[in-house]
Amino acid sequence: MPPEYFCQPHRVFPTAVVLTGYPGVAEALYKKLKYPAVEASLVRGGQAQPMILVMLRPTVAPPRDTECMKRAARAADRDLLRPFFAQDLRAALLGHYRIGAGVGSWGVIGDSTGGYCALKLALEDPADYSAGVGLSADYAAPKDPTTDDLFGGSEKVRLANNLSWRLQHLPQAPVSLDRGSPARSILPGFPVPQLPLLTPEVTARVSQSHRHLPAAGPTPRC
Repeated sequence: MPPEYFCQPHRVFPTAVVLTGYPGVAEALYKKLKYPAVEASLVRGGQAQPMILVMLRPTVAPPRDTECMKRAARAADRDLLRPFFAQDLRAALLGHYRIGAGVGSWGVIGDSTGGYCALKLALEDPADYSAGVGLSADYAAPKDPTTDDLFGGSEKVRLANNLSWRLQHLPQAPVSLDRGSPARSILPGFPVPQLPLLTPEVTARVSQSHRHLPAAGPTPRC
């Protein structure tokens, strides 16, 4: 929570969901990547709004790596794969904290598997997330011992979970996408998406990504 959450009791805040890679340790998000410290610095400089950071792993069914898939291609996976980040997480947070309910108040950022999830969530759920940022992200879900077969042998499902393919063949969602470098597409024949390079002010980009959000500026001190 930003300090402003406690000293401005009537204010509603934007939220950034911050995801680790797989398997990931959530502590790394504030100890190594220093998301809260970066946010505080940007807010002090008037480059970002105070926001709530929701820092967690993308692993919803450990030890399985589900790659943030929300629909099961196989009956055996239906209890593991569910729209947690698009539905369950949002509902839980909105029910307990002063968070803006509109899509413009929500962004998602992550690295590695978390970066893939962030970009995919924004593309698949543009009514829930207005911005997605992928740091050193893959652009397709793999098939390996940690994931097993998430696609149920379906080429259609596999393509739908390849972000390069989605950007080339499906209508584009009204969201802001950003990426770091390097990145790679796992599906042969499809290049990585041509997204703008990520700037150092990653959390500022998430907090200001939607036109319905007020512009960043001086924030009253607590």
